Amino acid sequence: QDKVCVLVVDDGSYKKLDKQKLNYNLGELFLISLKKNSGVARALNAGLSWALENNYKYIARLDAGDEVIGRRFDRQYKYLQVNPDCKLLGTWANFIDSHGKVLFKLKHPVKHDGISKAIYQYNPFIHPTVIYHIDVYRQLGGYPENYPALEDYAYFFLIVKNFKTSNLPEVLLNYVVDDQSVSSQNRRAQGYSKVRLLLCHYDFSLNATIGLLKSLLLYFVSRNMTNNIKKVLWGA
Repeated sequence: QDKVCVLVVDDGSYKKLDKQKLNYNLGELFLISLKKNSGVARALNAGLSWALENNYKYIARLDAGDEVIGRRFDRQYKYLQVNPDCKLLGTWANFIDSHGKVLFKLKHPVKHDGISKAIYQYNPFIHPTVIYHIDVYRQLGGYPENYPALEDYAYFFLIVKNFKTSNLPEVLLNYVVDDQSVSSQNRRAQGYSKVRLLLCHYDFSLNATIGLLKSLLLYFVSRNMTNNIKKVLWGA
């Protein structure tokens, strides 16, 4: 429903996308086709570099398959305009199965203080809900490429330590839980990256210690099981 510019990054697919076949008419549509498959982090950074070169102020994320609810981008844009000190803004989301059934609503901490504490235990942002200021990229650079399948969490750690952040207490996205998604297919690599990431930011506090121990335990747990646990805790 919102009039936004859309940038599609094709990460070196064998069958090249035809921009003319992409159905979008609420704003300008752009396409970047990378010459070879370089991974999620480099594809994201290619998009950020393009946004900076073309003088965009805000970058919003959306993954293939996920669905925006209502005026998400408008709500986030207005919040950032009223709160210019906030440089990264996420939202809550429905986690749904492939049939559209809501499994649970994920409601992360709203204020920066809560986010700063939570980030030592889990990623307090749902990646395809976030919108952030181009200053983040200008000052911190792009997504780290040394944490496979966890580039978003690694990036958010840096952002939270350097900027004020927040989550809108509204469900503005349907997040599809897919066994074929990047997160599901790279579960073990993601778990290993999380342990490395928490060790990198470890500050010897009780909060950080609990987060590290939980990550070590979850390394041996499947994504399906963690989703079932979340369904019990936060079932819709």
